[in-house]
Parts: sequence; C-alpha cells; structure tokens
Amino acid sequence: MSPEKQTKNKGKLAPQWKPGQSGNPKGRPPIDNAVAPVAREVLASAREGESSRLRNILNKMADLAEEGSVPHANLLLSYGYGRPAERIETKDVTPYDDRTEAWVALVQTNETIQREYIAFLRKKLKSDKPASE
Repeated sequence: MSPEKQTKNKGKLAPQWKPGQSGNPKGRPPIDNAVAPVAREVLASAREGESSRLRNILNKMADLAEEGSVPHANLLLSYGYGRPAERIETKDVTPYDDRTEAWVALVQTNETIQREYIAFLRKKLKSDKPASE
C-alpha cells in the first residue's frame, strides 16, 4: 500500500469491495430441504393410544415454562401468538400505540402473567385436541 493511502486511511487496509457492492454477490448457497418433510412426518406421528409427538413436545415446553424457563415461555409465546412488532425510532414521529409496547414489556417481566398465559395455552391445547388422539 502506498504511503499516501496509509496516511489517508490512518494505517488501515482499504476495503476489498466498493461502496454499494456486495461482499457476497451470489448470496447464501441453497440447502437441501429433504429433512423438513421427514421431520414433519415424525412430529405428526403418534404411538398407539398416545398424543402426537409435536403435542408432547409442546406440553413439555409448557411444563418447563411453568417452572420458570423464560426461553421456553418466549418460544411458546412467539410461535403461539407471533413475536411483538419491533419499534423503529425516527425523529418527529410518535409510535402507533404506546399501550401495546407497555403491555408486552409487562408480560415479559412479570412471571405471574407468564404463568397464567402458559396455563391458558395448555387449556387451549387440551380443548383443541382431536378425539382420535
């Protein structure tokens, strides 16, 4: 590197690509999705006289969440009701509804509300259970 560039860039190396040019023009390589259908089939299957494996997994996650596992509670809540919308900070623009953000923060920090919510989900799972299981 020339001395002028070193002085100009304060000793740092110049970037490998120009501004606006991607460092990964072809993007992520495609993956083989052969596992997904098999995984769905296994999760949907049930042993004779038992619930589906997916239902068993969700029940176990609900048990762990009730015992205080925040990651299990967050996962159940996220897949059951969707992740909360993230707020984007901009100048001179007010958020759509501050009450929603306050409610989400309250639920995330209050264990009692989390436990009640998980109990509600478990009742919903049991009430949605098909008669054939």
